[in-house]
Amino acid sequence: GIRKEVLEALSISYKKTVDIDEAFAYLYGLLWTPSYRQEFQADLLDGYPLIIFPSNVEVFAKVAALGERLLALHTLSDPALSDGKNVVDFPVVAKGDVVIEKSHYSEEKQRYYLNATVYAEKIELEVMNFSVGGYQSALHEYVIAREGRIWTEEYYSSWVKAIDSIRKTFKTQKELDKLYEPLRESLLDIEDNPALKDVLTMQFSPEDPRQKLF
Repeated sequence: GIRKEVLEALSISYKKTVDIDEAFAYLYGLLWTPSYRQEFQADLLDGYPLIIFPSNVEVFAKVAALGERLLALHTLSDPALSDGKNVVDFPVVAKGDVVIEKSHYSEEKQRYYLNATVYAEKIELEVMNFSVGGYQSALHEYVIAREGRIWTEEYYSSWVKAIDSIRKTFKTQKELDKLYEPLRESLLDIEDNPALKDVLTMQFSPEDPRQKLF
């Protein structure tokens, strides 16, 4: 878990108890903020981005709340996620079982083909290109890992929920971006507090979750 010194330092600064769940949600939200990722792109590529905190407790809480939303989206546990046709439609009614064969995406038609005849349509390129965990396309990787199998209701539900999750991730990132300027304008002043400085100027490596903060 996150080191207790970090939680204690944040609790002192914000004059409220910051528990491990809120701190982790803040970190998750920060690391998914597009403006933050752009500013610290080189550090992120090296695996050691600087973790920054706002002095404004309301900004901290809002980033943490959005980070918590992202965690729910990325674990597909958000009850608001849909697995219905309002997310994606399969216009071809297949007769019998649908077997996944030579699945691929057509950028021109914005279609994802499970096989030569069955496809999902109106899937945006940015949604299809969404990468996570080292995969270039999380949606495509999910399908090709099941190549040769029957497309079950369970596969359908999880895949469509993932599409909904990705779209809602983009919307949440826009909300995070709106908070980034006030975050940068109110960075936590730690220069006069060595105890805080020791823990809040640390760097965090996504590749090594034990690094520094943990």
